[in-house]
Amino acid sequence: LARLKAGRVVLLTTHFMDEADILGDRVAIMAKGGLECCGSSLFLKSRLGVGYTLSFSTAMSCPHSQVVKAVKEFVPEAVLQSSQGMELQLLLPMFTVSRFAELFGMLEARQQELQLNSFGLSL
Repeated sequence: LARLKAGRVVLLTTHFMDEADILGDRVAIMAKGGLECCGSSLFLKSRLGVGYTLSFSTAMSCPHSQVVKAVKEFVPEAVLQSSQGMELQLLLPMFTVSRFAELFGMLEARQQELQLNSFGLSL
């Protein structure tokens, strides 16, 4: 679809926002048969999204509670989304973006101490 849409208008319906995000230049959201909002994925996420997801891949022996505590030193509003095995996810509210540079600096500096294999941020 991405290759075929050049120079054309393509209308695609889906129940999956990740699919709409990848395939659509603009996304329209409908509810109860009516148009609720329309815009680029970034626009919709910034206006309607719940925040950023900070994901970690950790060592098996990593105490996830220590990672959460370290993140909350910079973003006290962070909320634990999931903690299973070697994966950890925290939700960071949109309004905390100004603290991310310091947060990432700390995570880089303490990566071995916190037993982090990798981490990333998504919207």
